Amino acid sequence: MEVEVSQSTFALFFHFCIALLMSVLKKALIHEFHFTDRGDDNDGEKVHLLDIARVETASFDVQPGESCSWKWRVVSHSIDCTVTAGDKILRAVERVAEYPSSAATTPRGSRKTAGWQTGTYSNPSSASEAVTVTLTFDNSFSWARHKQVQYCFTSC
Repeated sequence: MEVEVSQSTFALFFHFCIALLMSVLKKALIHEFHFTDRGDDNDGEKVHLLDIARVETASFDVQPGESCSWKWRVVSHSIDCTVTAGDKILRAVERVAEYPSSAATTPRGSRKTAGWQTGTYSNPSSASEAVTVTLTFDNSFSWARHKQVQYCFTSC
């Protein structure tokens, strides 16, 4: 009888693994279809896709007298983001969730927002050099899941 129980346990585990693998593959295929680095996001802007295991950055140089705008969104789950211009913090660490998301709060009570996150920066014409605007995406709170973020920078 032990052999039958052992075989049925193995069969159950095997079917569970196959179902899990199929679920992941299905999600990956749907995910890849909807969120690829195709080039545009209806505004004619180049949208990039960034895969984040721990911490990744995206940056853009803004010349004196010029401005830039950016937008980004997390494709699945949630991620922390900080926006800086040189050594100045434009947006402190904020946890952002995929769109659409529930209004639930994240661990440690931090606020969750959803959808495209946007911002602008103007480098004064009196500045002597370009300033680098950096989006820092921090996924170090997640031990198991990589996150994907879509982002773009535009000169104004």
